[in-house]
Amino acid sequence: YPMPMLINLFEKADKKALMETEDKINYDKLPDTITIYRGTQSKKAKRLGMSWTTNKEKATWFANRWKTLEGKVYKATIDKKYVYAYFNGRQEEEVVVNPSKLKGVTDGIK
Repeated sequence: YPMPMLINLFEKADKKALMETEDKINYDKLPDTITIYRGTQSKKAKRLGMSWTTNKEKATWFANRWKTLEGKVYKATIDKKYVYAYFNGRQEEEVVVNPSKLKGVTDGIK
């Protein structure tokens, strides 16, 4: 789906209905401004995608999981109100965000 459509759907959704009970509890514990990371592996990968993590090590894993591709880790901050959901399945500490609301995006960190 196009990103504007996905953003529209997430904005209309009830955040708490998207998450399991434990994820809701962890979402509530997030600070008002959150540092997040995104690991990508190709030049075509969207650095401003919707799926990020609060765990730098997990983003680094995503960036380097296949050694044949050049991985990058992006870092940004975002206000909690622009985080649509938090998921910790497989210990990913994933946050789904509105990428147009990211602040201070930097890349090339490890």
